[in-house]
Amino acid sequence: MLFKNQILTLVESGNNLRILNVDPVNNMAWLFDLKHPKALPRPHLLESVEEALREGLLVEFEASAPAAPRKHSEAAVSRRDKAYDAIEPLIQHPGILDALNRPGFPRLLRAS
Repeated sequence: MLFKNQILTLVESGNNLRILNVDPVNNMAWLFDLKHPKALPRPHLLESVEEALREGLLVEFEASAPAAPRKHSEAAVSRRDKAYDAIEPLIQHPGILDALNRPGFPRLLRAS
């Protein structure tokens, strides 16, 4: 079973992909390449991702060691909270992952 924020590793390249959203009704999973500096969410058929897992092309990410607990400064917590507040509306509406659903998309398309 796939779930939001799960990290999968492409066996061939070693790249890690984060699952941004799973939509079983529309058979869609949105993945984000964590290594690419300008990565955008990409839709994939849910059944294709599950098949790649069964065939061993993708595996669940396993950290080599557990992350050490960190104590964050008040300034760091404030920046984190401010950044989350900025993206929270997007998280509440996963349809925004599709570029065609984003405001301003037709304008950007005409400009290119």
